[in-house]
Amino acid sequence: MMVGDNDIIAQGREAMARIRQGEQMSFQDWCAVGCACRIGRREAMIRAKVNEPRGPNYSLQMNGWLSDHGLGDISRMDQFYAMQMAEHAEAIAGWRDALPENKRRRFTTPHGIINGWQRSLQLPSPKVRNIVQKPRPAWKAKGAPIGFPGDMIQRAALAMRESWCNDVVVLARLALQAAVRSEHDLIELLPTKHWRATTDVVQQRQALTPAV
Repeated sequence: MMVGDNDIIAQGREAMARIRQGEQMSFQDWCAVGCACRIGRREAMIRAKVNEPRGPNYSLQMNGWLSDHGLGDISRMDQFYAMQMAEHAEAIAGWRDALPENKRRRFTTPHGIINGWQRSLQLPSPKVRNIVQKPRPAWKAKGAPIGFPGDMIQRAALAMRESWCNDVVVLARLALQAAVRSEHDLIELLPTKHWRATTDVVQQRQALTPAV
């Protein structure tokens, strides 16, 4: 036994007597019982020569200690949660003090107090939406996208189907050549505001080309 243990055990025994008599079960009384049980746990582990509070020998020693100190009728569940209350008394007290009076009265047993406190620690934090800027694929260019007419797509599909080739580079070349057969097909893909200027350039080029 350590210095001061007898006083803690006496306080726990008195608190347990009040709980037995059906008086209002207070947070402070259960913490006092938990502090006494923690001493019992330490002593039982020493007597059982174990490093963890488990095993038949430990249980035997713990039950004997509780009986010797006037706490033999406490259930194992109340014993466990009362020790949890004693170990986290300051944090649990802060949580309880922040509760409205009507909600605080709902938590009277060690099990209920510990569960309520643990639930308060598991509240989901507000989700922060991370907007990730995806890199632009290398094959995509800046500017307005070009829409391909249905007849161009059909020509490209027909050329790919008739090629019977598994080489994607060859298929890409065949599809482009079938879809865009000439400068006129290419001009059809341009927006209206660029169409006239491009048409003029093509017409001038054709005028300069000597006839064969």
